[in-house]
Amino acid sequence: MELATEGPGGGKISVLCDFDGTITLIDTAEFLLDRYADGDWRRVEDLLEDGRITIDQCMSTQFAMISLSRQNMLTELDKVVVPRPGFSRLLDACSAGSARFRVTSAGLDFYIRHFLAANGWGAVEVVAPEVMDNGSGVSFRFPPIREPQARNFKEDQVLRERASGRRVAYIGDGVSDLWAALSADHAFAVRASRLDRLLSREGKEHRTFTDLGEVAEALFPSPAGLEVHGP
Repeated sequence: MELATEGPGGGKISVLCDFDGTITLIDTAEFLLDRYADGDWRRVEDLLEDGRITIDQCMSTQFAMISLSRQNMLTELDKVVVPRPGFSRLLDACSAGSARFRVTSAGLDFYIRHFLAANGWGAVEVVAPEVMDNGSGVSFRFPPIREPQARNFKEDQVLRERASGRRVAYIGDGVSDLWAALSADHAFAVRASRLDRLLSREGKEHRTFTDLGEVAEALFPSPAGLEVHGP
């Protein structure tokens, strides 16, 4: 199945991409929570998947269980975080195809920008909650939602792009990516991830990948070799 990269009226495509577990091979929040959380942070994640709390409430509740400073988080994460293969290829393909690329993450904004800059991708646009030191840990200020039907800020980003006449490809791996992926024209999920499972449950056609170069191939222009799920 061919993917059209022209939007209504000839508009181009926007590519919105999650960070943790999508651009990186590990989820930075999960890494920190596994090692430093004082409490059952996975239960909070289950509440998010069940729709009983918002992503804002989820992240704020989970990181209230951690008493690390931002600098200590940077130090710990720099030891373990590496990019997923194919990210440079995806960025190059978006640039060559005049596509708008944006990181859309519910993670740690300061680490995302630090990681991108350290790898030579500092010009990449990032939309993520602002993380603030509060003395004993960190708190989050999430991006405002402008589209009234948006169920979280990631979906809001998708709906804003579509309202401007652009087609949207959304790339992710987790629960917080579900609404954005459902609203996107083209959805991509890390193979065997939570998002892959949830999109299959919802009957949303999507493509799976392990290397972001596969996404680049699908969008610009050939989808050969990708698994397609859904109707």
